[in-house]
Amino acid sequence: MVRDWFRHAKLGIFMHWGIYAVDGITESWSFGQGSISYDEYMKQLDGFTASEYDPKKWAKLFKEAGARYAVLTTKHHDGVSLADTEHTDLNVAKRTPAGRDLLAPYCEALREEGLKVGFYFSNTDWSDVDNMRVILDKSEEEILAMRKEALDYNAMWTETCKIDKNDGIQNPAELEEMWARFMNRYRLGISLQIKSQAPK
Repeated sequence: MVRDWFRHAKLGIFMHWGIYAVDGITESWSFGQGSISYDEYMKQLDGFTASEYDPKKWAKLFKEAGARYAVLTTKHHDGVSLADTEHTDLNVAKRTPAGRDLLAPYCEALREEGLKVGFYFSNTDWSDVDNMRVILDKSEEEILAMRKEALDYNAMWTETCKIDKNDGIQNPAELEEMWARFMNRYRLGISLQIKSQAPK
C-alpha cells in the first residue's frame, strides 16, 4: 500500500553510500560482475573512516533541494551494514576505522529537517556463504576460493538458473535448509535495523 504522503512527496533522494566510497568503485557490482575480486573489494573496509560524514549538512541540502524524503543504502549486496548490529559483525561500527553506527545520526538529522526516512536493505548478500551456495550451487569451499578471483557472479547465476535443481551439485533439501538459514538472518537483520532506528 502506498502511503498518502508519498503520493504527494514529488522529490526524494536515493543515496548509495558505503565502503565502495574508499576507492570510488561501483558498489558491490564491481566484484559481482568481475571487475575486482571479493577479497580486494573488502580491503576497503580498512580505509572507510567516514571522515566527511555530515548527516546534518546532507539533510539541510536535501531539504533545500525540495526533497521530502531520502532513502539510504543501509546494506548493499556486499553485506556491509551501516548500522551497528548484533546480527552480523560485517558492519562499519565493528569492521572499519569509522567505528560507529552511521545510520542513527542520519535518521535523526533527516527527522530534524522534517524529512521522511527510507532504507534500502538489499535482499541478497554476497558475503553470506549460505546465500552464495544457494544462488550459485557451489560448495562452501568453492565459494570461499572464488573470493580470491575476479569473477562475474551475475553470469554464473544466469548459468545456474538453467540447471534443474535436481541436477545441481547440492542436495535440494540441503539447499532449502541453507536458504531458510539465510532468510532467517536476512529478516532478523532488517527487523533489528528498522527497530533500532525508529523514532524514540
